[in-house]
Amino acid sequence: MKLRIAHFADTHLGYRQYGLSERENDFYERFDEIIDHMIDNDVDCVIHSGDLFESPKPPIKALLTAQQGFMRLVSHNIPVYVIAGNHDKMQKSNTEIPQRLFENEHFHIVEKGKTYTINDDVFIGGLQYISPNYQEQITNFANEIKQKGESYKYKILILHGGLEKFDQYSKEFELNTIPDNFDYYAMGHIHKRYISSFKDGIMCYPGSTELRTKKELDDYKKNGKGYTLVTIDDEKDDIDVQHVNLPLKRKYIIKKIKYPKLEEKLVEINDEIKDLEVKPILDLTVKEGDFEKSDVLEKIDEIIGDKALSIRCICNPTITEPDGIENWDNLTPEKALENRIIKDYGENEGIIHLTTSLYHELSIPNEEEALHIADDYFEKNYGGE
Repeated sequence: MKLRIAHFADTHLGYRQYGLSERENDFYERFDEIIDHMIDNDVDCVIHSGDLFESPKPPIKALLTAQQGFMRLVSHNIPVYVIAGNHDKMQKSNTEIPQRLFENEHFHIVEKGKTYTINDDVFIGGLQYISPNYQEQITNFANEIKQKGESYKYKILILHGGLEKFDQYSKEFELNTIPDNFDYYAMGHIHKRYISSFKDGIMCYPGSTELRTKKELDDYKKNGKGYTLVTIDDEKDDIDVQHVNLPLKRKYIIKKIKYPKLEEKLVEINDEIKDLEVKPILDLTVKEGDFEKSDVLEKIDEIIGDKALSIRCICNPTITEPDGIENWDNLTPEKALENRIIKDYGENEGIIHLTTSLYHELSIPNEEEALHIADDYFEKNYGGE
């Protein structure tokens, strides 16, 4: 037996980056491109590890894009196995996840109490996203899945959440929460790509399929974006895991420019983008010099014009680095929050995690999940179980 599994996650259908309909459409087109590539690549089944949608109430076009994509897979006799991510579900309501609309004999929702087998020797289990404040419940549920799968030769666990070893701000799972005895851990949630050994198995984050934030750009340049191909070869008793890279059609260009060289650098950018078929996104930071932002924007308009879909420009006429903070240019919002909390409260991991989690959800925005995170924190620390 040789089984080829396509694993992807974090497609975030319905996300409208910077309020641009063109960017929303990029996410739809990307989803279609990946589905078509999976079909052409003769995969036997598909796993989606959560955050199919940007929100639990996706726009109609997002629902139709997902439905039509999965129908194409099913029409080629390719079954689909999915879990819900934190963006797919409302934490404090009985509202169904939108994936439930597609459920049928070929489209399987993997959750507590629902496991599946392929060819009688490949076991698939998993959990929908559960708040990181419930580690004990996650451990118990995951161990139940482990027990169900013990007699199978190959075992796959699908989860949505981060581990600190991959992202210090994504700590949905503690190391001991995730059980051993699985051959492949099909993960979602972290948008960067990772393939790593984990408890005698292989753990993989296939990464997001599109650039949801500019923080993902460095990883995209290094590791690409697309999906992951998992090949189980029973004759060789081997599992091979390889990322499949499908280059993005729209370029995302980040530049830091010193004001005295503004015109020179803008001309270079113009030369780089003027012949592109798809207008790029430009993220510019102009610094060092005595200037007004209006002058910078006027010069950008003069040289770049409408050759970019979006131009986001930050102007810092002077640079003042606060005492005690090194590498100011590389300071992320999360790190800034952590520094302030450590200064005011000391190294309180609970408050640091609460604050950075709230920042992440509210910047999306995902007010429902932010409220749930806050409620969980105060229940746990000030009167809850």
